[in-house]
Amino acid sequence: MAHRPRLRLLPAMAGTSVLLLLLLLQAAFQAANAQPTPTLTLVGSTGNCSCNSTTSTLSCFGLGLTLASLPANLSLCPSLAIVNLGNNALTAMPPQFLSASSLLLTLVLSNNELTDLDPNFFANTSLMTLYISNNRLTRFRDSWISSLTSLQGIAIALNNFTVLDVEKIMTQIPGLLSVLAGGNNLRGLNMSI
Repeated sequence: MAHRPRLRLLPAMAGTSVLLLLLLLQAAFQAANAQPTPTLTLVGSTGNCSCNSTTSTLSCFGLGLTLASLPANLSLCPSLAIVNLGNNALTAMPPQFLSASSLLLTLVLSNNELTDLDPNFFANTSLMTLYISNNRLTRFRDSWISSLTSLQGIAIALNNFTVLDVEKIMTQIPGLLSVLAGGNNLRGLNMSI
């Protein structure tokens, strides 16, 4: 007669305890081998801000940020949809700041001291809303227009624009629904559309 191994059944509670122990061991192993998730923290004169992966935002409103506070780009926060750098002390932006932000939908740079932005600053973005009001910008570059083809709304009020070709902007950005441009020093305005 062949010898049959005896099957030993554990009580239901013991089986649950073993399963729980295995799950805890697996979680501990994963935690021990996990790579730290890089994050971006910006340090301003009145506070800090970090990427929020849950809401896909970087909100640094009114923290006293300067150009020196900013990284060269947002590569540590690649899935951002909203960046709010409004109400700071920014006089310029790193030229490649948005280069790793192809998912960015809204950018707020209002209430800073920007005098110009790089001609290719908006290249490779899919911005739908752009707020750059209340700065010191003097021109709206053609290269910005060709990069902002997904734009639906733009606020460029309270800058130092003297000429604004609204016809060109509206023609080259067909989905544009709103242009807020009041409070500029406009001497020339092309609006024959």
